[in-house]
Amino acid sequence: MYQTHQEVNATRQRAAIGLAVRSALDAIRADIDAFGFYPHNRGRISQAEVLRRAGRIDKKTLRAPYHAELRQLISGFVLSHKRAKDKSLNRREQYPEADSQKAGGYDLAQLAQALVAAQILRDEAIEKLDQFLLAKDPPPEPIQSTNDRLF
Repeated sequence: MYQTHQEVNATRQRAAIGLAVRSALDAIRADIDAFGFYPHNRGRISQAEVLRRAGRIDKKTLRAPYHAELRQLISGFVLSHKRAKDKSLNRREQYPEADSQKAGGYDLAQLAQALVAAQILRDEAIEKLDQFLLAKDPPPEPIQSTNDRLF
């Protein structure tokens, strides 16, 4: 059957939107697997966040009847990643990863220890370089460039 160029373009756009949303869901899953929590948007996953990650797709796009499957996919994903709130716990007990999220998900004590070790290695290398340079003859006088003579 013959399709007009508008129908072909609409089909192509629908497929691109579906691909963008599915790749955004995969990216969010990868972030959760890598960090143990969702590191963006204060850890909240919503339909708007999925659409933002999919390339800032407008929420009105999902209202179209031909995007019903996509709308169900997103809402199911969001509901499956929604946290159950326990009113008896305070925020720190309920979200223990929030403290590590502020630090970028890194162990700050381990990073500080690595920094100190790097500084010690740097100091040792500078000391060895100084000993090497002192053991050799002093370097010759630098040659004056022609630019220095102009001033």
